[in-house]
Amino acid sequence: MRKPFFTAVLFLGLATLGFSQEKQEKERERATPEDRAQKKTEMLSKKLSLTKEQQDKVYAINLEQAKKMEEFRSAAEKERAERMEKRKLFFKENDNKIEKILTEEQKKTYLEHKKERQERFAHKKHRFHEWHEKRKDYKE
Repeated sequence: MRKPFFTAVLFLGLATLGFSQEKQEKERERATPEDRAQKKTEMLSKKLSLTKEQQDKVYAINLEQAKKMEEFRSAAEKERAERMEKRKLFFKENDNKIEKILTEEQKKTYLEHKKERQERFAHKKHRFHEWHEKRKDYKE
């Protein structure tokens, strides 16, 4: 009788833990610069016993930092997207150059080879994401 009860309690505990982690991740994703600055200011205020005047000044500094970090993140994402587009274009140009010097039979084999590599890469990418998610869960 104890074993099924214990199993049910364990299962409910794990399910609750999973939902709370998802909630924390969503909260982190949604945090605005203002929210991040406020949380950081509150934490410092508690640790350092800041006065109201100090809290206001610290909040302004934290808000400025949070906004700058948001700008850095946006710029980095934009640069990454641009680099990826340039890279795709570069590889496409090279493929076109190679295809121009191949016979029809060789082109067919070359395209099959490219397709196999893409499938292999997609599989590796999927496995990497699975590993990364497990690792992230383990760290938290």
